[in-house]
Amino acid sequence: PRTVFGYIAAGLRKRMAANAGPITILSCDNLPHNGNVCRNSFLTFFEKADAELFNWAKEHVSFPNSMVDRITPATLPDDIQKLKAMNGREDMAPVYCEDFIQWVIEDDFRAGRPAWERVGVEFTDDVSKYESMKLGFVNSTHQMLSFPGLLAGYRKVDEAVSDGRIAKYLRQYMDLDVTPYLTPPPNTSFETYKQVFMERLGNKMVSDQLARLCFDAANKIPVYMVPTVSAMLKAGAEMKRIAFLTAAYRLYLRRGKDDRGVSYNVDDPALTENDQKLIRSDNPLDFLGLSCFSGVALGESAHFVERYLKYCRDIETRGVLAIIEELIGD
Repeated sequence: PRTVFGYIAAGLRKRMAANAGPITILSCDNLPHNGNVCRNSFLTFFEKADAELFNWAKEHVSFPNSMVDRITPATLPDDIQKLKAMNGREDMAPVYCEDFIQWVIEDDFRAGRPAWERVGVEFTDDVSKYESMKLGFVNSTHQMLSFPGLLAGYRKVDEAVSDGRIAKYLRQYMDLDVTPYLTPPPNTSFETYKQVFMERLGNKMVSDQLARLCFDAANKIPVYMVPTVSAMLKAGAEMKRIAFLTAAYRLYLRRGKDDRGVSYNVDDPALTENDQKLIRSDNPLDFLGLSCFSGVALGESAHFVERYLKYCRDIETRGVLAIIEELIGD
């Protein structure tokens, strides 16, 4: 075997031959429906490689979905030295993160499981509501902060949300654009969840990087933003904050300098050659043809288009924070 699929297949083949019983493969990947994706990936491989193993695995292997939430900034060279000074360890690849953690797992284990609930893991029959809550409040709000925060001249998340205008803009987004389209999981208060998340963003000990939030946006937007945007379009909702973010994303990709004149690096590797042409176009409407927007018909919303074109004009002449002040004051 040369891949993870091959090694897992070899192990399961031995397990099948030894009549060792069922087993669970738990995906901890940070993507929606990770267990379903894992199951499809492995079973597709087994089907091509070993029909007998494929049939056995369908009955004897489970692939629970899981959801994990913990902010983990990129570890920069200065962080390595700082952490070394704090704990005296010569660790060349440390990882640091916030105190907060939420881990939710579908309770589908074929041969028993550890009692992880004793240390805070939540088990459930359906992870999807937790996934939707995290995508809507955490991931998409990170995206709403990313380009505007960077263009405003901030480089750290905690510094950006300490600006009351940005904090209010993010909270209005969660309250008005996300909350109406979600159903809370059991024993969950959306108000508490949102308040805790705002406190997490402002954690100065974590001090996450806005550049990390901006990174690979073309891959993130379809996953993080499209569910909320699709629900809003279907409901005919007010689209001003979505229009503003789209205009900010366009400016972020085109300009390379924030409102203070400080340069930044654009790191969005999923953009295609055609995307680059649309970004360079002086017609803002062409930008809506980017591949990451293919799942939503933004151009069909007259309200969105009107706001978006206005923000494309105003954001360059008046600056990001002036537009945010207008947004939160409407």
